[in-house]
Amino acid sequence: RLGKRHDAVATVKEGKLLFLLIQGAKKADDQTEMPVFEIVRKDGDNHVYTQASRDSYTGVKAFWIDTKKAKKQSVVVGVLGNAKHLREVYATESDALDAAKAEWQRIRRGQASMTFDLAVARPELTPQCMIQFKDMKEPINSERWLVKQLTHRLDASGGLTTKMELETEGVESENIEEVP
Repeated sequence: RLGKRHDAVATVKEGKLLFLLIQGAKKADDQTEMPVFEIVRKDGDNHVYTQASRDSYTGVKAFWIDTKKAKKQSVVVGVLGNAKHLREVYATESDALDAAKAEWQRIRRGQASMTFDLAVARPELTPQCMIQFKDMKEPINSERWLVKQLTHRLDASGGLTTKMELETEGVESENIEEVP
């Protein structure tokens, strides 16, 4: 729940529980960027590119209770037009804003997704690293892709292969509105 609320992933490394923000693709020290790996079309056997509907959300609206005024208030990250409404009502404006920002980042990253099967595995690839394609069609080339999930497979017929699930990097949004 905490990971979803703050758009983070949880992992255990060296006996420590780490929560790492998904946006930004940074290492645990929060200073070092994850590496960007270049992939070319001939590295892969198969790929599937999917783009979100043009009618997708323009923002996220979250509600909170203002105990001083005894009123339900809301904040919007992005644009109100076709905003996604979060079901949960939050205790504070700050909690509502954090949840709206996290959901907006998930939506922005989900604008386009892709799977790419590498013919020869790349064991150095990890979730949260960035991929840049150099010789694919637009808009695949123009995006930096975040590795969402990796599956390494070893079998007698194909050797060691890697299947990558990718999503667009997403863009930080500073467009925040308070709506009564």
